[in-house]
Amino acid sequence: LGYKTANLYVRNYIKPRHGVYATKTFIEGEWLNGFSYFGKRPTLSNIEPVLENHIFDKDFDLYNKRIRIQFIKHIRDEIKFNSIDEIKSQLMQDMVRAKEILL
Repeated sequence: LGYKTANLYVRNYIKPRHGVYATKTFIEGEWLNGFSYFGKRPTLSNIEPVLENHIFDKDFDLYNKRIRIQFIKHIRDEIKFNSIDEIKSQLMQDMVRAKEILL
């Protein structure tokens, strides 16, 4: 969908309510701003809940790296969309909102 994400399958942890959040991610010794989605991706697959984490303006290879995600503010609840284009449009709005919160 145009956003690089670290996808984490969260088991046996406290789980946030499904939706989109402004987040900070700790990686390689620094806290970086971004936004995250936690839920079942009802438009795409309706699978086991996954945490998708996007860091603004950085390109990291996060495979096999330990990261810490801090949830700053809930932006919106999980939504089932009618198309991929609707998802992309909403993600752009979510990113703008998260940047307003964090920057």
